[in-house]
Parts: sequence; structure tokens; C-alpha cells
Amino acid sequence: MLCLIGTANAQNSGAADPDLLLGAITTFPTENAAQAGCGKDTVVWAERYGGYYYRRGEAGYGTKALGAFACLHNAWEGNYWDTSPMSIMGPSHPGRNFPYPGMPLS
Repeated sequence: MLCLIGTANAQNSGAADPDLLLGAITTFPTENAAQAGCGKDTVVWAERYGGYYYRRGEAGYGTKALGAFACLHNAWEGNYWDTSPMSIMGPSHPGRNFPYPGMPLS
């Protein structure tokens, strides 16, 4: 079963900041379903309130409210951000401050 977070035309979708635009991403109900659906891509926990994604082993992975399992590249393309200034995808998206205001760092 697949779920979607966000909207296809990159609208606000419940984020903490009304200017935070998140695109639609494919999400999965379980980590195992995400692993099967993502293939060789990394599974992340995409959390729409702050627009961040968490990798396995990071605080927040699988636990942050308003989140779901997703594929890393899909989350990146949906304007979700890594929880560190430098991610495995390269430098964070330009124009966004780190840490994001109100983002709990633990």
C-alpha cells in the first residue's frame, strides 16, 4: 500500500512554516515496504511538519510525527531536507537556514 504526503503542485501540506513548499512524494506504511519499493535507494523517514528527512540511525527516524517511510531521492526531489547541513545528496538546498527554526535537534 502506498500513501502520498504533500500535493502534486508543491503546496504547503501542513508544514510548520507556511512558506515551506513540499512536493508530493511516495510513502510506505512500513520500513520493509519502503525497502522493497526503493530498491537500491536509501530509505528515509520524511517528516512533513518541518520538511526534513531522517536516515536510519538518526534521532527521529521512524518516530517524528507527520512522517512516513520514503525513498531518499524522492524526498530530495520533493524539497525535503537532510537533518545536517551537508547530506549524502550534496550541500543542502540553497536558501534554507540550518537548523530550521523550531526544529528539534534531538
